Amino acid sequence: MIKREKLMFLIALPMILIWLNCASMSSSPPTRSADQYSSAIQKYQQRLKQNHQDTEAYREIGVICYETGKYPLAQKFLTRSYKMDTKDPKTLMYLGLTLEKQNRLKIALQVYRKFNTVSHLSPYRSQMAGRYMLLNRQLIRQEMQQLAAQEATLSGEPPSPKTIAVFPLNYQGDAEKYAYLGKGISEMMITDLAQVKGLTLIERIRMQALIDEMALGQSGMVDESTMPKMGKLLRAGKIIHGNYDIPKKDQIELAAGFWDVVKNEFPPLSSQSDVLNNLFLLEKDMVFSIIDQLGIQLTPEERMKIQRIPTKNIQAFMAYCQGLEMEDRGDFQQAAKFFQQAVELDPNFSQANQKQQEAEVLYAADISADIKYSPTAQPSSPSQPTTKTTTTTTTNLVSNRLNNITTNIGTIFVPGQDSRESAQEASQSGAEILGDLPLPPALPIRR
Repeated sequence: MIKREKLMFLIALPMILIWLNCASMSSSPPTRSADQYSSAIQKYQQRLKQNHQDTEAYREIGVICYETGKYPLAQKFLTRSYKMDTKDPKTLMYLGLTLEKQNRLKIALQVYRKFNTVSHLSPYRSQMAGRYMLLNRQLIRQEMQQLAAQEATLSGEPPSPKTIAVFPLNYQGDAEKYAYLGKGISEMMITDLAQVKGLTLIERIRMQALIDEMALGQSGMVDESTMPKMGKLLRAGKIIHGNYDIPKKDQIELAAGFWDVVKNEFPPLSSQSDVLNNLFLLEKDMVFSIIDQLGIQLTPEERMKIQRIPTKNIQAFMAYCQGLEMEDRGDFQQAAKFFQQAVELDPNFSQANQKQQEAEVLYAADISADIKYSPTAQPSSPSQPTTKTTTTTTTNLVSNRLNNITTNIGTIFVPGQDSRESAQEASQSGAEILGDLPLPPALPIRR
């Protein structure tokens, strides 16, 4: 069997040389000239003739095949290299990219998820993490598209009463600078409710993807006719929604409540108002009120975690909210700038710092690979935040960001509260492609 596989790969090598000379390159700009590719192929061909267990030779030929658009062949060589060394970061990175090119997205996600087994010194660690996050977003959007398309044929399985979806709060005013506060308030509610044992929160990315798919993105408006449909698609028994307004300077009015999809009950919203600087205290009151309506008794530890206020700087929080909006649009460069602005305004704003790192990794991964992330929602021209800018080339920007982030990349990514990961089928997919690819470790959980 080994001799047969060796023969197959050795026979393939001259064919690659012919393809390089006759076939067109991939749609992406080649990183080497045709002569350089031919010379490299010949070098690694000689190495494989001398040692058919030369892992690096298989890998580098696979990389050449990827760069020249020969993706099925690249997959064969990279898979061969992987089976000989399951921890080589370059092999993992290019195998993931090759699978993406062939639309094997769930299997590619499984490969990228091994990023936290890669050394912190390797630049491939952060690149794999970035592709993992981008691809996960893409799969979530595809899942929401499929759910919306198949809504009429979904089974009658009732939503879970302990699963909660939090919609972005609707803004009732017209001042642009307050337009994104609803995203941040909803994010805070998700974070706070996630501290309660026994509750499952739908992650914000999944929520936003479904809102976009159902053409609710412009207003985010939901009503009694929409709620059962949303609850059915998300399998959420409770949906928290509401609105807010800034009727005059430094004053906020906030109304929120939950709709019980299981019982088909839609109680009225409860409203409160206060000075804008007390927004966080107002949000905490709303969360505790919802928990009381759910009939849940909090432990002292849960109550203490919910009472934690992320920042006392309202301007920092507004920048953070704008960052969330840019992130949802797929504009990770602008998102990183807004999150950076939030950190500059409040260096102790840990969520903003974490989001900044995530956005930088996403942006760096998106521009450093020839496979681009394209969200469903079309980004409009965002307001430019006031941040420090530097003049640098795209190449240097990618290099610098990856080097800065790679030392702590494994600590900043966490799975959403939603237990239904879009990658849940990855461990059962593609056995015929990757053979003995082991189940990747879970992402680290932030405490």
